[in-house]
Amino acid sequence: MLPDLKIGDTVFITLEVSDRYPGENGPHVVRSDTRRMTFLSKEDYLEQIQKKKDRLLSRVQTAYRQQRAAFDSVRNLEPAADGYMQACQVEAIRQELVRDQLKGIAKRLKDLLDDLAANNVSDAPEGESLEQVRSVLLGIADTHLANAASRLRDQSGVA
Repeated sequence: MLPDLKIGDTVFITLEVSDRYPGENGPHVVRSDTRRMTFLSKEDYLEQIQKKKDRLLSRVQTAYRQQRAAFDSVRNLEPAADGYMQACQVEAIRQELVRDQLKGIAKRLKDLLDDLAANNVSDAPEGESLEQVRSVLLGIADTHLANAASRLRDQSGVA
């Protein structure tokens, strides 16, 4: 037990286990990586969550700008032009990459939600907004981007 722990303290934890393996090599011993646990005030914790959320939302903005550029590119494609099929293939790949990015961001948002719940602050307004953003991102990724990639692959003849 560590009875004198207080907000701001950091604890480093390493586990070591051994079995009762008989023989001249003796027991097998395994040691975990060291983990660090810092005790934060609720305010500091929520501030940390907000910074993580802001970084993720910044990634969403980057994905949005990529999609605007892709929209302009696809809108100007001419089926009779040289390189049309190749441009469709490239744009289909780009849609899949952005789809993967959004799904990754949604997973990180889910991790933040789980973290809030594990720390008994799941009822915080941050939790509701994170869940809404996560849900919308998954909808965009699984519906709109998947559909766009599929249509572009169909246009390029690679189905």
